[in-house]
Amino acid sequence: MAWNIWPQRLPNLCISHWKGDHAIKFISTLLVATDLSAPSRFATARAASIASASKARLELLHVIENRGMAALRDLFGDAVTSVTARLEEDFRAELAGLAAEICEPLGLSVGQHLRHGKVLDEITDLGDALDASLVVLGAHGAGFVRQILVGTTAERLLRRALRPLLVVRRPVESVYRRVLVAVDFSPGSLTAVKYARAVAPDATLTLFHAFEIPFEGRLRAASVEESLLDHYRAQARQQAMQGLHRLADEAGLTTDSYQVIVTHGTPGFRVMDAAGQVSADLIVMCKHGVSMTNELLLGSVTRYVLTETDRDVLVVR
Repeated sequence: MAWNIWPQRLPNLCISHWKGDHAIKFISTLLVATDLSAPSRFATARAASIASASKARLELLHVIENRGMAALRDLFGDAVTSVTARLEEDFRAELAGLAAEICEPLGLSVGQHLRHGKVLDEITDLGDALDASLVVLGAHGAGFVRQILVGTTAERLLRRALRPLLVVRRPVESVYRRVLVAVDFSPGSLTAVKYARAVAPDATLTLFHAFEIPFEGRLRAASVEESLLDHYRAQARQQAMQGLHRLADEAGLTTDSYQVIVTHGTPGFRVMDAAGQVSADLIVMCKHGVSMTNELLLGSVTRYVLTETDRDVLVVR
């Protein structure tokens, strides 16, 4: 992900239409994709909390994978139809139990969906059909979630997805209180702030930017004076600070609801450091960088954070 901001000017952000309380109304439908494992309940609980606060619809999805059904046909032959029917009945009962235990006490009306097919296809298709504002996954599930987060499947999902993706790792103890928003000053940076405020309306937001001086190592090797590099770093830091405050103002954030951090260094590592520094319970990132190509949408920064952090991560575009 390209996060360098020197010597170019920060892009103008077309965000004047976004102000104040509209952010809280931004989420209307949440789709939770669950593999029905015990850890995936974290995702359902978090989605239920967000849906309750934002008065949004909540939809639960479980996908019966094609590979598993093919294996059943090999094992049971002609009896596979009755076996499949019993499995579907069990899965529907588990979905209903999940909704009754976690969602209904919050007064939520929950849609329940059981589908056959490829997991990523079914998540994408149902998300489109529902026009989901947010797709929610658990990160510790025994099945498809690990596939989504690791390797080419992760890239495929995030390249295809037009919808924000919330990856839940932690049990839900309370609403989000401290949110780190990683800002690269792409047009999607405003969307990241929108979603951060929408999923965590009462949290303190930390708007974070990490910058690097282009070709800094080569400049140093070419005997460029350290004082000149220090000047460039100070200039980049000041420009980023101004950009973060401008973004906060355009997003309608009050001065007591956010803080800014600007640091010099490799963005992936610095995002992790900053999240620890502010004890963030959620990291929000944009999958489009300033100079990303379509083949590199996931990027080293987003991938590194998604795979290495133990915190919840929200990826928007």
